[in-house]
Amino acid sequence: MQSAADVEAYMQQFDEKAVLKYKSPFFEAINRTVESKKWVDIENIYYLFLKKIFKERGTSAYRCPEDLDAEFELIRKRLSDYLSKIQNERICEELLMEEISRRIFEPFGIRDISCQGWCDFEQSLLAKFENWEANVYSYSVNFNAENEKVYRSVDKYIKSLTLQQGFSAMVGAPNVDETRHIENIRKHLQLVPKYFYVPDQILLLNFNYTKTADLYLPEESDFKTIHIHGELDNKENPMIFGYGDELDDDYKAISKLDDNAYLKNIKSIRYLETDNYRRLLTFIDSAPFQIYIMGHSCGNSDRTLLNTLFEHRNCVSIKPFYHKREDGTDDYIEIVQNISRNFNDMQMMRDRVVNKRYCHPLAQRPKP
Repeated sequence: MQSAADVEAYMQQFDEKAVLKYKSPFFEAINRTVESKKWVDIENIYYLFLKKIFKERGTSAYRCPEDLDAEFELIRKRLSDYLSKIQNERICEELLMEEISRRIFEPFGIRDISCQGWCDFEQSLLAKFENWEANVYSYSVNFNAENEKVYRSVDKYIKSLTLQQGFSAMVGAPNVDETRHIENIRKHLQLVPKYFYVPDQILLLNFNYTKTADLYLPEESDFKTIHIHGELDNKENPMIFGYGDELDDDYKAISKLDDNAYLKNIKSIRYLETDNYRRLLTFIDSAPFQIYIMGHSCGNSDRTLLNTLFEHRNCVSIKPFYHKREDGTDDYIEIVQNISRNFNDMQMMRDRVVNKRYCHPLAQRPKP
């Protein structure tokens, strides 16, 4: 019999002599990246090869985009099959993490709001007084709160803000001292019912293809999920697997070619197959919003879409949830570096991204 040490030595010797020969340069690049970085951005590697075909026409490893696309489609199909199996066998309510759910539904962090966006955000807070009696019911349903209890607390608070003189034009809340209300939110938040500083709407913008995000929204709530990159096994919302960086200089040159083969897997074009992108634009155009980033690296493969969100006039804050490693280090700076590449205005980036002091690690599932 051989000892464990003998077996390990044999395997090491085998590994040193083993040589893999790849027929596909694209697949080889994916494997090499996994080996060196322990993760891979397949869409980014695809775009690098596409640019190589464009720049080295006739001399690159692939003669034309169609050759690369055939291999890319094979990987997309394998990924779809794998994720479908995961979704059918493992995506269930038991996957819900209470910490993530709590973060999704938590009130706005006043310290998170950018200096540039504060005035618009303040106006959205004051708008909560308008038709508050009717809106309390929606709040109670969306946040699973007792309607009568919420109504009483809001009514009592509004009465505490009533001015002896003067008049506010707000329906349902006349004579409200707006200055005092904002001061309470800034410095005496414990006096203010949560109704006044939680989001009116929550949108989960899901970048992967499974239904995991849907598990976090109660069916009776008004909140929505947009599967921006499509869903598994849904012909009405097909998978979008490709590249989305219209800000890249090479993309601008590629788009000028009279060859649609180069644009087959460009996300911004594929978005037009559904109304997902239009629904997203409707949401961000409607009111000031804060962005929570959970599990997205903010890499260049989604740069066009992220730029639209991050530099939108209604964006008042971008809050990344970072990964804390076992050795105590984290990837907050790496995420922020990636976020910065999605901005054209770096001053705006520094104002809108929440500093690490007010950010939190993303909850991790305990290892078995």
